Amino acid sequence: MPAYTDELVRRIRANSVDEARDFEPDQLTINEYTPGDGIAFHVDTHSAFEGPIVILSIAGGIVLEFRKSEGDKEERALPLWLPRRSLAVMGGES
Repeated sequence: MPAYTDELVRRIRANSVDEARDFEPDQLTINEYTPGDGIAFHVDTHSAFEGPIVILSIAGGIVLEFRKSEGDKEERALPLWLPRRSLAVMGGES
């Protein structure tokens, strides 16, 4: 990981619980979304990730919608509002 992420990782660990307190990131993806943008429902490949998935909302708030991957209907989606400068840590079946 680039050295410029060291302080960010330290702060994520300090403000997290459970498995994220000790996580060692091995990849970093930065996405920029303009108002109205987003990504469609998808399932991340489990083999591509080990340990927690950490989402940091920097410039603005976002809504994450969770649903089971077994074809549940859209009305079964669980929306989660992440305000600007918030941290979400996901693990297990999330």
